[in-house]
Amino acid sequence: MGNKKIDSLQSFESLTSLAKELKISRQTLYKRLDRNNLKGRLSFTKEEFSLLKKRQGKSVNVDSQVDKKVDSGKDEIVSVLREELKAKNHTIEQLNEQLINSQKLQLMSQQHAEQLTNELHELKKIESPKKGFWARLFGK
Repeated sequence: MGNKKIDSLQSFESLTSLAKELKISRQTLYKRLDRNNLKGRLSFTKEEFSLLKKRQGKSVNVDSQVDKKVDSGKDEIVSVLREELKAKNHTIEQLNEQLINSQKLQLMSQQHAEQLTNELHELKKIESPKKGFWARLFGK
C-alpha cells in the first residue's frame, strides 16, 4: 500500500509514508535525507534504506590545542580544589581540637563545682551549734 518492493528497490508514495515506515518524524527524515544526499527521492536501494534507518550521533571535531587548554584548565581547577580541601580539613582539625579542649574545661569546671559544693556541705556541718534567741541577742 504505502511502499512497493521491486527487486532491491523500495519506493514510497510520500515522505510521510517513508517516515512512518522508519518510525521517525518527518523533520528527522529530512535531516537524514540531507545528510545522505538522498533529498527529493522516493525510491531507495536496500543500502540507502539502511542508511536512512541508522541513527548517527553527531561528530564533533575539536582542535587538539583546545583539548589541551581544557585539560590544563581542569588540572588547575583540580589543584585549586585540592588546596581548598586541605585548608578545610585543617580547619576541621582545629575545630575538633577546640571542641575537645572545651569539653575538657567543662568537665574540669563541673568537677570543681562539685568539689566546692561538697566543701560547703562539710563547712555547714562543722558550724558552731545554734544559739537561742536570748544568747544571740546578748551575745553570749
